[in-house]
Amino acid sequence: MDLDAQTVIQAIQSYKSQILAVDRKVQLYLSDRKSHRYPQHEELATEIRRFENRIYNVNFGFSNTEVHMRLDGLMHSLLVYEQAWKRMFERDADAYQQMRVSPAACTDPEEEPHESDPFVDKVFSYAQQKWEAAGVEATESKEALAKRLLPAFKAAKRKLKKGQKLSVVYDPESRQVKLAIRPKVPSVG
Repeated sequence: MDLDAQTVIQAIQSYKSQILAVDRKVQLYLSDRKSHRYPQHEELATEIRRFENRIYNVNFGFSNTEVHMRLDGLMHSLLVYEQAWKRMFERDADAYQQMRVSPAACTDPEEEPHESDPFVDKVFSYAQQKWEAAGVEATESKEALAKRLLPAFKAAKRKLKKGQKLSVVYDPESRQVKLAIRPKVPSVG
C-alpha cells in the first residue's frame, strides 16, 4: 500500500465499512449458527490494529492531522463494536449453559423468575393450552402456579448438569404442569 494521506483515508473508510458488515455477521451468526458462518470479528480487529501500528507514526505532512483524527475515530469505533461483540458472545454462551425451558425460557439468565416474569406467563399459557386440549377447567391460578413452580425451578436449576435441559411437561393425572430434567438433544450441523 502506498502511504499517502488519501490512500490511508480510503483504507480507514474501508475498515469502517468492514466493521459494520462484520457487526451484521455477528448478529446473524448468533441468531442462527446453522445458517451463518462464523463472523471472523477477531481477525478483523487484529488486522485493524496492525494497520494502526503501521500508520500512526508515519508523517503525512499537512494531512497528518486529518489522517490521525480519522484513525482515532476508526479505533474508537472498533473498541465500541468489540465491546458489544464481546457482550453478545458472553450472553450467547450464558444462554447455552443455562437450561432450556420448553416451551418457555427465562428472558435474562441473570434474573430469577418471579410471578410477573415471562417465564411464568409462558408456562401458565402452556398450562392453559393443555387444560383446554384436555377439556378440563384450570386447576390453579397463575399465582399458585408461580408459587409451586418457582421453588422447583430454582432447585432444578442448581441440580442441572452439563448435557441436560429443564423442560416443562404436563401431567394429565394431576392436571398440572411440572418441571423435568432431560438430556439435551445434540444439534445437527
